[in-house]
Amino acid sequence: MKMKKPPYKSHFLTMDALIKGEDVNGKNGYDKFMCSRISNVIADFRKDGILIDESVREKSAYSDFKPYRLIQTKENIAKAKDVRDKYKSIVEQYEVKRSSKPA
Repeated sequence: MKMKKPPYKSHFLTMDALIKGEDVNGKNGYDKFMCSRISNVIADFRKDGILIDESVREKSAYSDFKPYRLIQTKENIAKAKDVRDKYKSIVEQYEVKRSSKPA
C-alpha cells in the first residue's frame, strides 16, 4: 500500500525552513519538502499574508534561480510562526487519525 503524505505536510516543512532562514528554492523540493512545485506552496503562504522576497538572483550548480526568503520583520516572522503552527496542527491531527484506524 502506497503511503500518502499528510495534508499540508509540505507547507509545514517549507514554512519551518523559511523561518530558519533556509532558501527553499535552492534544494530539491520533493526530497526535502515533499512537494514538486514549491512555487504553489509559496503562493498559499502569500494568500495567508506572509511576505516572501524573491527579488535576488542566485546561481546554483544547475542554473540561475530566484531564492524564496522570508522577509525579516517582527510582524512577518510572528505571522509565519502562526501559519506554521496551523499547518503543524493539521498534520498532527491527520497523523493521529491515521494511527487510530484499524489495520
